[in-house]
Amino acid sequence: FSQNGDLCIGPIVLENDVVVGPNTHIGLGSTVGRYSIVNALSIVPAGCKVPMNTAIVGNEQIPYNELRDSSATAMGHTAALMNSVNERFIYNEGGQELQQYGNMAMTVKEEDSSAVLHLAYLASIQIPGILYMLCVIGCYIIITYISDDYDLFSSILFLFLSYPIISALGQLSVAFFISTIRFILNGGKTEAGTTKLFSREFLRHWAASKMFQHTATFNEGSIVSRCARWIMGDTIDVHCSFTPMTEEPDLTRIGKNVFAANGVKLRNSCYYPGGIVRFGRVDIDDSSMLLDRSVVGIGAVIESNVLVASLTTVKQDTTVPSRSLLLGNPAMQLIKNGNTDVDETHQIQGEPLIQALLFYFLSSNYDLLFVSIPVLATFYSPAYAFWFAQQSDYDFIVSAGISFATLFVAFVALAIWVLLISLGLKWLLIGNFRSLDGGKLAGVNSWAFFRWELANHCVHSSCSILLQAIDEFWLTAIFWKMMGASIGKRSLIDPNVLMFEADLVEIGDDCRIEEEATLLGHKFSNGRLEFGPIKIPSRTFIGARAVVLPGCVI
Repeated sequence: FSQNGDLCIGPIVLENDVVVGPNTHIGLGSTVGRYSIVNALSIVPAGCKVPMNTAIVGNEQIPYNELRDSSATAMGHTAALMNSVNERFIYNEGGQELQQYGNMAMTVKEEDSSAVLHLAYLASIQIPGILYMLCVIGCYIIITYISDDYDLFSSILFLFLSYPIISALGQLSVAFFISTIRFILNGGKTEAGTTKLFSREFLRHWAASKMFQHTATFNEGSIVSRCARWIMGDTIDVHCSFTPMTEEPDLTRIGKNVFAANGVKLRNSCYYPGGIVRFGRVDIDDSSMLLDRSVVGIGAVIESNVLVASLTTVKQDTTVPSRSLLLGNPAMQLIKNGNTDVDETHQIQGEPLIQALLFYFLSSNYDLLFVSIPVLATFYSPAYAFWFAQQSDYDFIVSAGISFATLFVAFVALAIWVLLISLGLKWLLIGNFRSLDGGKLAGVNSWAFFRWELANHCVHSSCSILLQAIDEFWLTAIFWKMMGASIGKRSLIDPNVLMFEADLVEIGDDCRIEEEATLLGHKFSNGRLEFGPIKIPSRTFIGARAVVLPGCVI
């Protein structure tokens, strides 16, 4: 969108053998040349023409021949860039040869898999979902049979209260089964190595990883999901509610009290032009913090008490020493001075078991009663209206018209329901966030933090589906105004912008906030939750996936 609100449309060209890393932004009208690599969290500006054989790190373009030049005259700035670039590879004009600087050339001769194996891969990654549904349905059939002697109200209440238990049993049962399938697919534990994209080895490895990830997404963020991950071999602290999501558990080790904010990615796989795929380890020691949308590269080792700032890349095959601070892309590394009497550890303690179980029970029932059932009722209402119209002797055309009208009315009712239930829950659990501005909540073992966590989960689980389904700027602005935000005229906010402490957000007129930007009204300071306001003046542009920290005045 332009500053006057006009929608601009234009081409984006990615030529052959281009690799684009996670959380990157490629601008309108740009072209990325052959065999180029856009590193994680990098930016290709609008209208930019990136030549072939180029590595993009942050917002800088670095030709491969500069990376290869290690002579004394090429040191200085170029050497610093060499140390910051993740991929040190070069291709010939035909794109057939792959060389790694300082090491022998890698040769990968595996053939592409057949169409049958591709179909088998697509079918295999659906196994967790199918097994989970079968477990849940089976448990409900058993419970329905047991409660057959009860009246209708008692049976419905029993089924409702038993849903969290049934869901937990289903996920844990699937985790046991998937761990066995993964062991068979990988011939034991997954090992680091290099293969070719879509080869037989790649599909086998990727299917095992995807089955783990799909199983872990059931009840995501809860203690049940963390226990399921532990069953499948993930080395994590099941008591820590901020444990980062893992790509491949056999190649990842996460210590105790590790904190990962929204959008953090741990990469156990890395892709290179020419269809080369490398799998490797990621190790994170105790009490480290990974803030919003940071990316940890393959082969990285993060020692204890390391702070990785928002929008920061931890380059591959590096060891980050203890008590370091990494900031930016390419990352600037600072070491904390030990000559201080202030305890600068940022340890996030695990939440008590009673709070973890209560959070799971309440959030599961909330998602079922206030989100899933209303959504299902909305989409089933046209079918019921059509059936009712047919039973009332209306002809087919009239019945179809009644059905479409019912869908519209049901969708409007769902929108109003979600907005009201989100607003009511926020005021019930939190009230106004301005009352917390400047003060500190206790650690994650406090009930105040429990209320914040529960409200955060429930509000986003209900409103995100609706806002992204309708995808209208006016509805997004109305919702966040109802939640307490001050938003000026003609400001355009994408529906998937992450903003929870709306009472602390002030946005002026004619602003543009793009997709997946984070307006962060809270932060963790020495294991405690702290709030701060955000002020965005008129005619301000905040790009995609940007992070605005609490206390920020632009």
